[in-house]
Amino acid sequence: MLRYLSFSSLLIVALSSLSCVDAARLDTRNSDLQNGAVTACSILKEKFPDLVAFPGADQYASDIDHWAGANNLNATCSIEPASPEDVSKIIKIIGRGDIRSPFAVKSGGHAYAAGHSSTLGLTWDQVYKQITPLGITIAGGRVSGVGVGGLSLGGGYSWKTNQYGLTIDNIVSHEVVLPGGEIVHSSNETNSDLFFGLKGGLNNFGIVTHITYKSLPQDLIYGGKVTYSYDVIDQISEVVAYFSEFNTDVKAQIGTVNSVTEGEFVMNIEFFYDAPTNYSEVFEPFLSIPSISSDIKLRTFDNYVSSFGNDDFGIGKFGFISHTVPISKYPVPLIQVIVSEQIALEQSLRTQYPNTTFIVHMDIEPFINTNAHSTGGAYPHPSSRPLTPFEPEVYYSVDENSTINEKTTLYNALATEIKNYSRTVQNKAVELGVSLWDDPLYPNYSLGDTPLELLYGDNVPRLKEIAAKYDPEKVMTLTNGFHVQ
Repeated sequence: MLRYLSFSSLLIVALSSLSCVDAARLDTRNSDLQNGAVTACSILKEKFPDLVAFPGADQYASDIDHWAGANNLNATCSIEPASPEDVSKIIKIIGRGDIRSPFAVKSGGHAYAAGHSSTLGLTWDQVYKQITPLGITIAGGRVSGVGVGGLSLGGGYSWKTNQYGLTIDNIVSHEVVLPGGEIVHSSNETNSDLFFGLKGGLNNFGIVTHITYKSLPQDLIYGGKVTYSYDVIDQISEVVAYFSEFNTDVKAQIGTVNSVTEGEFVMNIEFFYDAPTNYSEVFEPFLSIPSISSDIKLRTFDNYVSSFGNDDFGIGKFGFISHTVPISKYPVPLIQVIVSEQIALEQSLRTQYPNTTFIVHMDIEPFINTNAHSTGGAYPHPSSRPLTPFEPEVYYSVDENSTINEKTTLYNALATEIKNYSRTVQNKAVELGVSLWDDPLYPNYSLGDTPLELLYGDNVPRLKEIAAKYDPEKVMTLTNGFHVQ
């Protein structure tokens, strides 16, 4: 029997949130932005005296807190709506023609690009903790701390993707507060164009306050993280390449995280086998290679997910930047380029910025066929073109005394570095026949200045039409993100 799970949750709206990239344009925009935010916050405080917080309040600090602390954004105020009706009143005030305040909507606080917005204020580990004891789960986030809203609106790769598809392929319906304040629902039967847009189209069409998902069966799983040293990189590269090319067991997934800091390289591999077993033959080639540490074992699904994602890097408040390369398979020559260029990138950053600590990660995610269960949507993922989102990431320490211009300069420099790295990797992937230059990039991993055509391909004109229909006043352009208007 097919069952559904629905989630509604509080979310947080921060007014006058400006990303470090916006800072370069403050001279021409700051006055109007601040005036709109101050006006909106004043009105909201009158209408919602118990929900609005200002700088200095504990609620405010919590509201603007971000997983990557250096990506926190200052705001004139924050507000925690208690219902969709509250959200409706808030968005109508924010979008008023005489106000038009910039804003951001926070879900789990895990969005990569500063200022990007999502919805639904739950994280996936919170969801799994509630539903795992029921013997069910959802095709959701793979590590702790990831927000339900952002993942669900951007695409959503899951430990269940081999078997059931992306998160957006497992959504039944949305409740949406449109920019004009109307509360509507979207599904295959109702507002189907809006439903299409919300499946990967991010925050272009309104604020999502409720999502209904297909529930999936969930027993105990066999999995954990195994850490390897650089000494065995050749052996690991061979077995990762073999797994990528020949694995046919949909219950078996891995995710590799190559990490370099201060010249030291380690490879962490996250193993996941979706069955209550203490052994998986498909993982034996990996587990026979000498490792530094291992916690692979039989465990509950929620325990497994909560064991990833809350790493303490030991560098205090940090910044984060990432991008993505669409890749179908990971042959050894490609892995060799990924690793050698990663080591060179970290060394170059260390040389250029001797007072900054860098942790350079490269995430290889060799799914079987991510798109085998595609139900369509804004994010193109046809079953005829299975791709995986390779993700280069850079974490970096941040001097809290840095000015916003200094932070902006560093961020933009790192964006250039990670673009160059990604281009080098994709060059090799195209040469090897495992990527195409017009393959779509995964929105949730992509840099904020990625062209819409690289995210949505031929869907761009349709998305523009949908946005114009549901947001004619372009209210959602007051928040940062990949705007289709």
